Amino acid sequence: MNYMKYKVGDKVKYDGGDWWFYGTVSAVFEHSICPCYRLNVERMEKKYCKFSITQFEFELEAVGEVEKSPRAIEEKRQMIRQEPELEEKKKPEPEKVELIQQQVKMQRLRKTTDAWDKNLELYRNGKKSNVLNAWKSKNRKDYLTGILSKDKIEKLMEINFPFDVERKIKPITITEKVELTQKPGKESTKRKKRDAWDDNFEAYTKGEKSNLINTWVSYNRKQYKDGTLPDDKFEKLVEINFPFDAEKKIPNNSWDRQLEEWKKGDRKSIKIQQWKQRSIRKFVEGKLSSDRIAKLKEVGILK
Repeated sequence: MNYMKYKVGDKVKYDGGDWWFYGTVSAVFEHSICPCYRLNVERMEKKYCKFSITQFEFELEAVGEVEKSPRAIEEKRQMIRQEPELEEKKKPEPEKVELIQQQVKMQRLRKTTDAWDKNLELYRNGKKSNVLNAWKSKNRKDYLTGILSKDKIEKLMEINFPFDVERKIKPITITEKVELTQKPGKESTKRKKRDAWDDNFEAYTKGEKSNLINTWVSYNRKQYKDGTLPDDKFEKLVEINFPFDAEKKIPNNSWDRQLEEWKKGDRKSIKIQQWKQRSIRKFVEGKLSSDRIAKLKEVGILK
């Protein structure tokens, strides 16, 4: 309600943040900087809630102009003057501070002492744990540095606590290393590989065919080209006229099989029709080989 210009009797709707106030101006306080109005509230509303009519009065000041009014400035000055006094009142007295600090220290000492006594009883009963190991090490360290209290020293001496225990060092046993010219099991693996090669060699000489034999043949050819084929194996393969540089036989591919089916008259299947359309499309695109073009012309697909 900045720069409000109302007179007595005007109906006013005032936004109070969470509330809407509906009322009538009952008094006007003229001021050159900050005019004030007294509002007689007849009704107030909140979000989604309506309250019954309540009549009361309060004074309004223009928002943003309140701090510039002499009364507001004076009130603010008084508050600033009172702040140091309030802060001083809030601060506790030095004696009370020292008393509180002493109480906190006593509580901490009591807790540490209780824990120390608890570990002492566990150690007396022969318990073992990482916590007790740390407890023993700290006691020895505090004893050597001279910060261990007398009452704790007396309690530890009663149970014959070892203050100066030397660490036990495990004896190192020197064993003679036996250098083996060959790792165990190496001969057996070599023998297995040699036996497998010989078995495949015998199967190949007998004319047996399998994927294992084909792999064996390819591997021997590769070793021969790389120059890594052993001499004894090379001599055995020469004796049986092994084809080291044999050309691979290209079997009839699917395209040739589809052509044979076309020649036989099986031309109604979807597979054959797709083959025909694909071949014609490749011919138009210039991607079909000359030998296949000649074959398609022979059967009448191309002219």
